[in-house]
Order: sequence, then structure tokens, then C-alpha cells
Amino acid sequence: MNPSASSSHLPAFVALISVAFFAGSVVSADEPIRLTADGRLKRDPVFLNPQGTELLYVLLDKPNRLRLMKLSLGGGLSTPLHPDETRSEFEPAVSADGRYLAFVQNRGNLSLALVVQDLIDNKTAELPPGGGFSGMHSPTFARDNSRVCFSYPEERRQSIFSVDLDCKNRRTLVDSVGVNNWPHFSPDGRRLVFSSTRDDDYELYVSNADG
Repeated sequence: MNPSASSSHLPAFVALISVAFFAGSVVSADEPIRLTADGRLKRDPVFLNPQGTELLYVLLDKPNRLRLMKLSLGGGLSTPLHPDETRSEFEPAVSADGRYLAFVQNRGNLSLALVVQDLIDNKTAELPPGGGFSGMHSPTFARDNSRVCFSYPEERRQSIFSVDLDCKNRRTLVDSVGVNNWPHFSPDGRRLVFSSTRDDDYELYVSNADG
């Protein structure tokens, strides 16, 4: 066999194999599984435990109330996480080990508190909103559960702060003009990624996790 002839057919052969592999992947890919079917608005879904057997999501169960709901993927049953709570609760975040939950709780007209709950000991801590129209947004946990990061409007800008699990010892992590929001820690806990309007548009930025 002529080696040069074999080489000339190699690109076509590789392309054919690639197309066949891609087509097979598309055909064999699983379709998404529908988990709810009651026709009501739902948002903010997160896994509630490391095993991935439970979900936490937000349900608009009344025209003026958002409720935290727990969904078992095994049985398909949804139940309120806080059945006696009458205030809106939303934007949940769960720690990597599934022990701690942070969420935003409505305390009045555009007045939002940050709540941190220990799901094992059933203890809660809270960071109340400031005066006027203000409140915390977008909580997220540090990888080692040492801090909770969030966005908060203050002094004509929206900056990113963190507190400990008792909602104390506030630190400034990101402070600039405009809106800084939607923070998340890197897997190693050393960096923080977020969106910011400091350059007019909503663009992505990364900084050191300790500010």
C-alpha cells in the first residue's frame, strides 16, 4: 500500500468517525425529566444535599408570596420547607456539604433580610435590612462554610460583602460604582466571580475571595 495514499484518506476517515460519534451521542442523549406539573411559577432550583436526592426551589404559591419548597426526587413529593412562614422567601443557596441554607426573606416593601439556617441543628441567624428600600441579594457560601457572600445596595452603589454563619463580622469584598451582583466562589475558595456594571455594561469579573 502506498503510504501517501493512506495519509490522504486519513482526514476524511477522522471526520467520518467524528460525525458518527456526534450523531450517536445526540440519539442516545436522555431527554430532560419533568419534575413538576401544577402550572404554577417556580424558580431558583438548587440541590439540597450532596447526594442529589432532594431539591429546593421557590414557588409562587400566592400572588404576593414566594415560598421555599422541598422536592424529593425519589417520591416526587413537594412540601414547604417552612410551613408556618407567611413572608416571602427566595434566592436559596446551599452549602457544599448540605448543612447550611442561606436565603432572602421579605420584611416589608422592598426590605429584604439575609437568613442563614443550620439544617441539622435547626438554628437560624439573620442579617436585617437597612432602613428604607434595601436588602440583601444572591447569597452564596464559601467552600469551607466559613462565610456567606451576598450583594447589598449601600451609598448609591451595590457592593458585595460577606458575613460569618452567625451573620456577623461583615467584610467588604467588592466595592465599586454601579451594580455588583451574583457572586460565586471558585472550587478552591480562593477567587470570586461576579457580574458588574462598573464599565456600563453587565460584564464578568473575578477577584480574590478575601477582597
